[in-house]
Amino acid sequence: MFGGALSSQTSPVGGHRIIGGMIPANVIPDEILTDHPKRFRRCSWRAKIPRTQSPTARGCAKALRALDFVVVIDVAMSETAREAHYVLPASSQYEKWEATFFGAAFHTETEYANTFTLRAPILDALPGTLPEGEIHRRLVRELGAMTDEDMLLCTRPPPKGDRPMRWS
Repeated sequence: MFGGALSSQTSPVGGHRIIGGMIPANVIPDEILTDHPKRFRRCSWRAKIPRTQSPTARGCAKALRALDFVVVIDVAMSETAREAHYVLPASSQYEKWEATFFGAAFHTETEYANTFTLRAPILDALPGTLPEGEIHRRLVRELGAMTDEDMLLCTRPPPKGDRPMRWS
């Protein structure tokens, strides 16, 4: 749900609802292991382990091997990462800035309030690792999906009178 509206996007094979750009892990094998012309052929996983934690783990393993291209972004060489063509090593939560936001339903001692926590890293990052956000920024830049100017526009407040940028 974005802006209070349920997404109308569905997966190409099974017609499963796509929410926040994701579909349930238990239907991923069905979207890959088919001869449908619009089946999934490439995927990326970020700190998820469908290979072992999905209700359809056996089907996920077979589906991962059937894909043309798999990228995994993770802090560990997981079972899913072992199936990938490329593994992009991410920093752990102890090696990067971390943020947590609790909406108004989070209760403080005196009232309900929005709460935001920012935690500093407590360890140096391992060589060759990056925070996930930086990995994604570099990927979209290299793919030409966003330019450096686009990145700057995303961090600037909108000019007076303009509507805020909406992500779709």
